[in-house]
Amino acid sequence: MKQFSVSAACEIGCVRSNNEDMVLVGNKFIRNENYETTIPLDPISKKRYVFAIADGMGGHQAGEVASTDVLIDFDFFIYDLPERLSVSDFDEVVIEWLQSINRKIHLKGVSHPSLSDMGTTLVALVVYENRFFRLNCGDSRLYQLRNGRLTQLTTDHSLNTMMGESKHSNIITNCIGGGGGARVETSVSVVDVPPHLWISTISPITFSLAIYSCYAPMDSTIWLTTRLSAAC
Repeated sequence: MKQFSVSAACEIGCVRSNNEDMVLVGNKFIRNENYETTIPLDPISKKRYVFAIADGMGGHQAGEVASTDVLIDFDFFIYDLPERLSVSDFDEVVIEWLQSINRKIHLKGVSHPSLSDMGTTLVALVVYENRFFRLNCGDSRLYQLRNGRLTQLTTDHSLNTMMGESKHSNIITNCIGGGGGARVETSVSVVDVPPHLWISTISPITFSLAIYSCYAPMDSTIWLTTRLSAAC
């Protein structure tokens, strides 16, 4: 049987005074802690699993509220999905959910001045009926490590991407909330999932620096490895 070996971290880092990120692994919500687990991928049970990071923004507690609300709502949404959705049906309901949660976050910000213009990115890997869907809204990233090469699978929704520049930008053009509309990038692998996946709020260069330097922010990451386990 295949299984995911999962290591996740959600830390404040060395720059901010509070943690606006939230990590979701299965049904475990993670903030200001590290977490490790093993999740079996049973092709018969057709269980659903979510691996996601929301990188909140808005200052003070606003980003923290946005990332928390989005992942709680996303978790409920995935586990409440009907069975036997096609790929196109899955994409359609995800878009509908994104529009709904975007309105909720926007209206909550309007109703509470301290939460004005709060928003969050969302990047996720969803296991649904033995298919692996990846979703992205913003500039948090999903990477694949294969044969020693790290490849970014998602596209940054940022000003630099729009301008055709490869370097990372702090100016994003898409998020949930933030006073604007939101769009989602989805993709599906119906055959298999790569052996190593890394979900992160930061670029590989920043991550490498963060290991050695307190001047670089250490944010949120999920590292997933698939492997075969011996039958019991």
